[in-house]
Amino acid sequence: MLNPSALKPPQNLICMKGSIHYRRDRNYWFVAWYYRGKVFKINRYKGFLCRDGELAGLKGKGMAARILSLMQSDEENGTLRIEKYTRETTTDVIPHLKSLLSA
Repeated sequence: MLNPSALKPPQNLICMKGSIHYRRDRNYWFVAWYYRGKVFKINRYKGFLCRDGELAGLKGKGMAARILSLMQSDEENGTLRIEKYTRETTTDVIPHLKSLLSA
């Protein structure tokens, strides 16, 4: 008899999360990424909107594909920080830690 668990794909080898979409009303491409219960729409790469200018020969959908590839790579390596792609700043915990240590 065949073991059903043997049919499951290996875990954490290849990340296929995320998808590329086009926003017609704003004329740009973005990556939809599900992370911690929320869908993030990532549309910038190194400060460029996925329609403005050209970065390393990439523009529009190509730039969105590069973002998706980078995000999948970060996910596979276990280093994904969504703030890196959303332009959100992380909390500065150093003052808090100093106050804890001095107490």
